[in-house]
Amino acid sequence: MSKPLLAVILRRLLTPGSILLLLVLQVNLLFAQKASMETLRNGYIIPFEKTSHFQLIPLDSDLDLEEAILNYIRENFDNLRSPNTSLRLFHYLESPGGYHFTFEQTYGGYAIYMAGIKVNTDKKKNITSIFNYTADTDNWPNLKIDFENDRSDAGQIVKEFIRTKFENTASIYEKIYFVNELTLRPSPAYKIRLRDPKTKMSTEIIVKESTQLLNSRFLGAHLSVDSAVKIRVQIYMPDPLTSAKTSYGGNYIDDNDNCSGPLNAQLLTDSVKAIFDTNTNNYKLKNKHVVIKEGLDAPFTTTPTSTTADFIFTRCDLEFESVNAYYHITKFQEYIGDALCFPTYSDTINVLEVDAHALNNDDNSRFEEPAFPLDPANILFGEGGVDDAEDADVIIHEYGHYISFQANNTNQQTGERAAIDEGFGDYLAASYSMSIDSFNWDSLFSWDGHNEFWIGRNATSMKYYPLDYIGVHWDDGEILCSALTSMWPAIGREATDRLALESVAGWGFTSGFLDAGQLIYQAATTLIDSPCPDSLFIDLNYVYLSLFKHGLLPAKTLVGCSYNSGFSEKINAGMDTTVCFEDNAVIALGGTPTGPATGVIYCWAPMRSLNNPNIANPVAKPKRTTMYYVTVFDTVTKCIQSDSVLVTVDTCKQGITQIQIFNTIGFLDGSSPVLIIIPTGSEDVEIELFDMMGRSHLYMTPTNDSNYLLDVPNLAPGMYIVRVRTRTREVFAKLIKVKTL
Repeated sequence: MSKPLLAVILRRLLTPGSILLLLVLQVNLLFAQKASMETLRNGYIIPFEKTSHFQLIPLDSDLDLEEAILNYIRENFDNLRSPNTSLRLFHYLESPGGYHFTFEQTYGGYAIYMAGIKVNTDKKKNITSIFNYTADTDNWPNLKIDFENDRSDAGQIVKEFIRTKFENTASIYEKIYFVNELTLRPSPAYKIRLRDPKTKMSTEIIVKESTQLLNSRFLGAHLSVDSAVKIRVQIYMPDPLTSAKTSYGGNYIDDNDNCSGPLNAQLLTDSVKAIFDTNTNNYKLKNKHVVIKEGLDAPFTTTPTSTTADFIFTRCDLEFESVNAYYHITKFQEYIGDALCFPTYSDTINVLEVDAHALNNDDNSRFEEPAFPLDPANILFGEGGVDDAEDADVIIHEYGHYISFQANNTNQQTGERAAIDEGFGDYLAASYSMSIDSFNWDSLFSWDGHNEFWIGRNATSMKYYPLDYIGVHWDDGEILCSALTSMWPAIGREATDRLALESVAGWGFTSGFLDAGQLIYQAATTLIDSPCPDSLFIDLNYVYLSLFKHGLLPAKTLVGCSYNSGFSEKINAGMDTTVCFEDNAVIALGGTPTGPATGVIYCWAPMRSLNNPNIANPVAKPKRTTMYYVTVFDTVTKCIQSDSVLVTVDTCKQGITQIQIFNTIGFLDGSSPVLIIIPTGSEDVEIELFDMMGRSHLYMTPTNDSNYLLDVPNLAPGMYIVRVRTRTREVFAKLIKVKTL
């Protein structure tokens, strides 16, 4: 699903020199996000500036919507006016709140790799957002790149490359332009989609005429004689720990798929739609949404069928995980299609095939987008630890990746795009689980995780973007998930579900957290007028506050809401100040007073280092320099005011004579860096970080006797040793980074 499988897969598919992990640079978003670069998860820096626009723009109502959008783009984006460059429709989707167009950029009729533009509109044909990541091709004609004069035979090039690098692998290819990330010069190349029949893995590679590998990207994340019937099934709802109101341990452990009395007691019998095959006279786990197809990946088991309408199994039976996965996917899709009015996510040419026993017993699961047109999409569930298909949280999380793919025809392109994809899946899992049983709902993957196998995740995290963004998408997803779950008390689960589903349709190839926040808020404004369902209550102020406190929307003061109208006095976050790191100092935020004493809601962000983010004067205990924002919402006048205060964290190391290392606990969970204090006058200073195999992950030689914050955001979970040495002293300390999903 979202455990750290990516590095293993890349090592299988790529040469050692082709794997490069880079951080994604981000900037703050107001109504139009400034240009930034994005990075594919395998390290290729997309060499086009990305801009995000969120203005409401009326279109020419006399034109077809697609034509009106293209006219607007040509009139307002200078780099798309060249006669040699154009846009062609890559994907289109209608959602309850609007229409969503993804265009890929072409040059001379050939696609430019990773260049395109995403345009979202409301149902009144107004543009609501644009994500532009297109190339400037004005100087390209001087390069005299011409596919038609290319003497090499494309088919032979592709065939030879695949023969030498990927033996016995199915493939398709197309001619494209690939832009070098350093020189910004384009080259004719071939985009090849590969599918290995042995491993069932699908990959996208970019190859030059010389058969040089330029880029590689793993595609995982993750009329009939049949008649519709209902079958009887036995499943967990949503997992045995939740229904038993207990935690992992005692009689409630995996124990290699044991069938103990306590675990069997949590099985529930229900019915679900399936089909009866009149050719074989068998009932099958198949409907218009999903089909169980065991044997897609090792271990190769048999797809369960039955001559009766009963599929009653326990977890001792191989069939149980297949039935459990089929049931929860079917029920969830019926919910989002019927109750939430999103049938478009299931009306697709890419059938979803599910293998509940896959990945060679690995403790991971993944969604794989189709390698070829008309191919099925796949969800593969691992069996390591607790079998993933026994936990509805895992099942719905992976199905969330499928929904994301259905909405955009692609998913998980860049680091932040992968992170919001994880957060979206996490949110759907939390929402589904909570709708069944509210016990411990915020402990995501409560049966599969939160045990000796792995630590699970949290649906109510206090993480704040960008302060807590570390570039590890399975951890960073908690930011988006928690922003959505925090809306439930005010607008309810179903309304929040609809905001999540509507917003995902607006994502572009390179969308990140700030884009996701704006799209959720826009969805709240458009779905208020949606005809389905009949009544939908969405309080925009609470939606804003939920996104704001996780850093997904900027602090704002509504027009007309000055302290003379709506507030008796100006909001005051307090005076900028400095605290000492090693003293574990605390400070009260807010002025005297921060704002009105009654009738208002206080929302401070980021929340992690505060004792209470919802009071006028919270106590802060920061581990790093932090800008705190307070937003005050008047529940009567509906006015909002905001202010900010900067708390600088200094080391205040006067009198320190020994090397000191602080905050190893904060390093453990990634909440804050390790502080290394080096005495004044130290010479020949060296700082090095080793893993337990003796491999160096960081080496520094500070040129002065300053303090150093050891912050390695992409460090894999495990145990490490930090060594700090000067000419006269040497200190070692053990550091632990907790295992992540």
